Amino acid sequence: MIPSGISRGPSGRNTGGFPLPLMIAAGVGAVLLIVFGWVVLTMGSAPATETVTADVPVKL
Repeated sequence: MIPSGISRGPSGRNTGGFPLPLMIAAGVGAVLLIVFGWVVLTMGSAPATETVTADVPVKL
């Protein structure tokens, strides 16, 4: 049963049990998550911590 499903992948219907729209959506989502995480780690992490720690004593 499992080899038949894998062999049916090139037909376009069953690609290992995941339709093409889901695979495309998963790929786009993974790319967006990687880019977003990279931006947060590079651009937002240090400035965010500095501004938050600087704003809290001023407000208090």
